[in-house]
Amino acid sequence: MDTSPTQPLLLGATRIALEWGVCPYTMSIFHGREAALPASPYIIANEAFFYIEDFRQIPLFAARPFVAGYPHMVSYIEVPLRSLSGPILGSYCVVDDKPRDFLEPNALRNIQEVTSAISKYLDLKRVEEGRMRSEKMMNGLRQFVGSHHSTATDCANTKGPFSLDIFEERAPNVSHHSPSMLFR
Repeated sequence: MDTSPTQPLLLGATRIALEWGVCPYTMSIFHGREAALPASPYIIANEAFFYIEDFRQIPLFAARPFVAGYPHMVSYIEVPLRSLSGPILGSYCVVDDKPRDFLEPNALRNIQEVTSAISKYLDLKRVEEGRMRSEKMMNGLRQFVGSHHSTATDCANTKGPFSLDIFEERAPNVSHHSPSMLFR
């Protein structure tokens, strides 16, 4: 990995050892638990975001290699990635090597929009995977009961073992004007 000062994206999508990062604190806060954070006007942390105005002003972080050395991280914000049903899937963080007010309303709104888009994408992928698993299971069941694997057009034109006749044409003697006729 290129760690030169000219490399604009130092870490990219990578794993960082817990003791090296800020995540043990942020995840505790995001889950509503206490975290052993020093009292500091440079830290604002709640279940919606974890903001550090200046790492260099907080003794707990000032000596860490990513603050004292390259890439000289200064400002930091981390926001939880939540699924639509509520559980935290992970987090999204933004760091700058200069002081930056990530809590400025437009900056915070942009970060939250990115976080929301990532969360929605992850939920969409989860739903898509579930649908694919269900389709595979139904295909397996069809094969198990003796049906042949067919295309969607074949399924629409043939009656399978799981057909409920929902979309079949109604018998001519059923009145279309009286719903009670359907339940006699």
